[in-house]
Amino acid sequence: MKESFTTEMIAEGVLINLNPELSVEQIRDSLASHLQEAGDFYEGTDLYLNINELTISAEKLNSLVSFMTKKVNPGTKVYLAGFADDSGQKGLNKRLAKKSRAINNDKISFENKTRFVKGTLRSGQAVEHPNNLVILGDVNPGAEVRAGGNILVFGKLMGLVHAGVKGDESAEIVALKLDPTQIRIAGKISRPPEDEEDVTGFNPEKAVIEEERIIVEKIAF
Repeated sequence: MKESFTTEMIAEGVLINLNPELSVEQIRDSLASHLQEAGDFYEGTDLYLNINELTISAEKLNSLVSFMTKKVNPGTKVYLAGFADDSGQKGLNKRLAKKSRAINNDKISFENKTRFVKGTLRSGQAVEHPNNLVILGDVNPGAEVRAGGNILVFGKLMGLVHAGVKGDESAEIVALKLDPTQIRIAGKISRPPEDEEDVTGFNPEKAVIEEERIIVEKIAF
């Protein structure tokens, strides 16, 4: 099943890339479910709808923005991004139109994109991303996580993890509990030390390369 949208962290907030292959109705329904599950996650964050390749009338576009504005928390604002010109802004209020033009004029750079994945990765599942990757959940044994940059897991990391896949030896791997089957950073491979089991289940650690080898050290959030 095709994803209705993807999200990316940018300096201005969160960019929501809409899938041009799906209908506006499908995208709207998926966004509604996502926002309901997210709860207060986007509180105080600006959301930018990227409609760059989406074929949509001004009426439906205005309806989509109004729908999103009603669904998000009061502290969250919704803007538009991705216009090639101003033709798609007809019918939008001045605040949204002005913000949309400002985004295009500034030519926001997405070179340091971070992908967020919400939920537990189970055995057989794999997630890859060319830049930084954040997992909001556990990575179970048999699951694989690979990223061109850093990897941050807000949960237990028990599968295979590979940061800096393009050769970046400065990449780091951080998890609330670091117990992977295998750790890779750039071209280096290792396993975490066999410590005594942590009965609390919460022992934040990070893996980095130092002196040509991977080391794991405890950290404090």
